[in-house]
Amino acid sequence: WYQFAAAAGNREAQYNLALALTQTGKPEQAIEHYEPALRSKPDALQSYASLAQTLAMLNRSKEAIAVAKRGIEIARAAGKQDELKQFGDWVKDYSFKQHAASGKSSSVDPAPSPK
Repeated sequence: WYQFAAAAGNREAQYNLALALTQTGKPEQAIEHYEPALRSKPDALQSYASLAQTLAMLNRSKEAIAVAKRGIEIARAAGKQDELKQFGDWVKDYSFKQHAASGKSSSVDPAPSPK
């Protein structure tokens, strides 16, 4: 059912199929479904979080951080402080782990102050 609905462009089905693919060890295929889900609902914060985590799982760190930072922008614009903090904490923690693994120090500012 999800594959049929996803093929028809149903955003929720795209997202649910992406989650299922990620959970069954098919993250590359999952990305193909997160992206159209985000195009159809660009303010879906959970989709940004899931896509960022999936990209991180694939060691696509620059893309993962970029997606999470987009989630930060959307959360800030919507006044969603809890989500803003969650995205900021994730970017900070993920960036720290990436830099620690590469032996570099981290100076990433995950959630710059509003202007």
